[in-house]
Amino acid sequence: SKVFFFFFGVAQSFKFPNAYKADKKLLNQNVALAKSYEAVTKTELIRNVSNAYYNWLYSNQYYKLLLQTDSIYADYEKYADKKFKVGESNKLEKINASLQRQELKLQLQQANTQMAVYYSELQRWIQSNDSYQAPITYASLPPINLSDSVLIKNHPVLQYLQQQVVVKELAIYAEKAKKQPSFNLGVNAQSLDKQQPFFYGSVGINIPLFKTGVKARMQSAKIETAIAKKEVERSQQELVTIYQQQYELQQQYIKQLNYYQTDGLPTAEVIISTAQKSYKAGDIGYIEYIQNLKDAVKIKENYLTNINNYNQVVIAIQYLLNK
Repeated sequence: SKVFFFFFGVAQSFKFPNAYKADKKLLNQNVALAKSYEAVTKTELIRNVSNAYYNWLYSNQYYKLLLQTDSIYADYEKYADKKFKVGESNKLEKINASLQRQELKLQLQQANTQMAVYYSELQRWIQSNDSYQAPITYASLPPINLSDSVLIKNHPVLQYLQQQVVVKELAIYAEKAKKQPSFNLGVNAQSLDKQQPFFYGSVGINIPLFKTGVKARMQSAKIETAIAKKEVERSQQELVTIYQQQYELQQQYIKQLNYYQTDGLPTAEVIISTAQKSYKAGDIGYIEYIQNLKDAVKIKENYLTNINNYNQVVIAIQYLLNK
């Protein structure tokens, strides 16, 4: 006759309490690390949106400047053509007026393309296809009057790197806990020939015999921790240096803005007005007239560029201070 043997067992492994505690701390800090990274991406997104927005504003203002200049050259072209028809000038002056106008039209096309590029970049960062109208006024951002860079220590990038150090330090303890033995508790049942089963319990201990892998992982975690600490120091010094550079640039651009607003722009308007009157009165030739116009327009162009450079610096400082 056949003999039927039945056996069934359930076992559960248990670590020492400090091992569970180490794993829990490590998991919690990994969650905190993810939140720190989220803060980094949010700060960078704000900076990128601001950069794109103010570049777009600048491109709009530059395009408007070229339109204003085009109207001046259109008047010049019309006047030069009239002079040629009545015999008051040679053909060279008429050709020059036409060439100046054509060159400006090319600049307008390039400026329009650049404006579209900045607009697309802005839409990409805000993830929207909505239409936006640039404001009429074009002003500089309020300056940052904080010369002290102490607040940089709270920058999200540094907090993220510091959080990485915490995670790596806890990883050392988690690996160390794996060297400790664990316990097994089990419940078993067996029967013979389908008789009433016999139940009994079991207790066991697991002792790691080969600890080479754990030691290697601990050593690796220690090295990674040391590297992470050095990265925090290096990044903090780098951010402080960048802040100091950006702050000095801001002060420099403020001085340039003051010059353009008090002297540069008024002088440019006087140059254009005087050159137009002098040219039509016959006091200056067309070559001198064109040179004066280009000098005045260059001043206005430099002013717009200066505002954009200044705004970009302020945005960089706001990013560094996490404002």
